[in-house]
Amino acid sequence: MQYYEKFKTEIGLISRYSADKAFLVWAMGLYLDIQDLESMADDNLTDNWDDHGIDFLRYDEDAGVLYLAQGYHTNKVKQSAPASKAADLNAACAWLMNGEIERFNPEIRRNIIEARTAILNDDVQMITLVYAHNCGESVEVHQELEMAKQTLISLLGERQIEVVCIELGNESLERIFQNQAANIIVTEDIECPFQVKYTEEAGIWKAAILSITGQWLRELYNRYAGDLFSANYRGFLGNSRQRINNGIKATAERAPKNFWAFNNGITILTTHIQQKPEKTTLSGMAIINGAQTTGSIGAIPLTVDLSEVNILARVIECSDYETINSIVKFNNTQNKITAWDTFSNDPIQIQLQNEFRLFGHEYNIKRGFSNRESMLSVEAALQPLLAISGKYKDANRSKTYLFESRSLYTEAFEHRGARNLLFACCLNTCLQVIKSENKELVESGSSEVSETDKQIRNVLAVIKFKYYIISIIAESLHKLFSSLIETKRISFTPDYAKSVAYDYNTLVNMLKPIVSLMLPIVVKELGDDFYSKYNDATSVDAIASNVETSLNSLKAISSEVQTKLLEMANMVCNG
Repeated sequence: MQYYEKFKTEIGLISRYSADKAFLVWAMGLYLDIQDLESMADDNLTDNWDDHGIDFLRYDEDAGVLYLAQGYHTNKVKQSAPASKAADLNAACAWLMNGEIERFNPEIRRNIIEARTAILNDDVQMITLVYAHNCGESVEVHQELEMAKQTLISLLGERQIEVVCIELGNESLERIFQNQAANIIVTEDIECPFQVKYTEEAGIWKAAILSITGQWLRELYNRYAGDLFSANYRGFLGNSRQRINNGIKATAERAPKNFWAFNNGITILTTHIQQKPEKTTLSGMAIINGAQTTGSIGAIPLTVDLSEVNILARVIECSDYETINSIVKFNNTQNKITAWDTFSNDPIQIQLQNEFRLFGHEYNIKRGFSNRESMLSVEAALQPLLAISGKYKDANRSKTYLFESRSLYTEAFEHRGARNLLFACCLNTCLQVIKSENKELVESGSSEVSETDKQIRNVLAVIKFKYYIISIIAESLHKLFSSLIETKRISFTPDYAKSVAYDYNTLVNMLKPIVSLMLPIVVKELGDDFYSKYNDATSVDAIASNVETSLNSLKAISSEVQTKLLEMANMVCNG
């Protein structure tokens, strides 16, 4: 299995979390197409004492999807994974909904509270139960997952939340891994009960125009779900769905006869089109444009008649690999649907990439799980840049949402240089490293653990707080070195930005002393009621002012602090 061979190269992840936990994180990262596995592990991995069968819990606020996962990993070849581990999801669902919060270990409590709050507020549209393992997939596991699904549906009562269950075993994980290369994975013959209206061909490809119904498209989506979007320039993104596009849904339900005129339609890639008098047969298919339309139509309840909803469908037949890649690439140019990829061709990103190369760093302007090792990328930089600009709440939105928001993308990247991005990414990584080290220290039970260490652990454990802390640190640096930097433009100096002098990890370690000086002051200022500070827009400036005052006072009496501040002053400037 190629996916598993790739997993085994994740030495850092495995050594940090153990093979069992690392595999679950890696599998969920592959499934959800998330590159920052370390952050996801810290925020969502819950496999510890008193977790009550919940190994992984993640809430995607923008998508309205809650993921509850159980993991299993073995070094032996097994035909199937233990069904008992899948059965644990029954208890996990019960504890998630009704368990006494005090009986969960402190690490998972924040996730449980967040999940329950979202459910009670009707913000959750879907709960996905996942059993991830490196064994063969089996009927027994499927049955246990279905039982867990029914348990959760019963616990949800009258709440209209869709529940799905997924077994991510060798077959599924290998398929997802392979299909990041734009393969068609719905390979069987698809009977399309509509006539071809128009054809076009150019030797290596042939195309047909059809008018399909929403009824048929919904049935297709309910049957294949995310597999329909496998041949995609961005790679397979898993089965999670974004919030229903209200415009598409409203038109389909209220003005079905206008849908054809109001909607751009969909584009289907197939290996063969067979025309018959009353129908058209497609040999395999993948929707390469129109995911939003398909997902929205697919989410409309079966009780709604969609037979009068007509949709333009352009079907392209091609078997040549290189041509398929070009077809997929050039069909994914609509800004809203393919925002990630549109930005990869943005002149701003190309300029940044060229600038990084001058400094000896490689900056990746393509997104995707396969590029997750890239510490410097458009995907890695977006949220830290927003945080440095003081927009820490926006930074906590999903990356899909942020890239689809032109204003936030512009806020992050416009008028930024490579040295600015380098600083933002390094600061983000630095805080993540300190978070991990602090967590290990506190959990070690060492006598050297102070109350301040515990306070830092409690604050950094809150998922939303990383970017809040980055905003505070950036503003504190501005106040400390106001003659050198503006908050938004804080950058490494040209000398420090050169990779031949300081590589990425070295720069991260060079930031640690000053960040470590600031954190005790920050957590003291936050106090116990840090959520109220988070929700106060003026708190960043107020806390940063106190950080400045405290460090200037320490500088006057400590040569060590004075040295650290001087070193920092030499490293930064306006970019």
